[in-house]
Amino acid sequence: MKRTSENIKDPLFRCVEREVNFAANLLHLVRQDLADIQSVCDGSKKQTNDTRDLLNNLSKGMKRTLFLD
Repeated sequence: MKRTSENIKDPLFRCVEREVNFAANLLHLVRQDLADIQSVCDGSKKQTNDTRDLLNNLSKGMKRTLFLD
């Protein structure tokens, strides 16, 4: 999405831009979590409390608490 002075005046553009940025940040978090889980499963990374919680929630089919907000 190109950001121009004309687009910034449009409230719909600003709303969509916020949502796109939020989704991009969320996607980055999900990919990072999956990479961490894969590293723990491969044995190349030690398990931390965060990855332990992720694996526990994943096995139960629960959402991460960060995503509930």
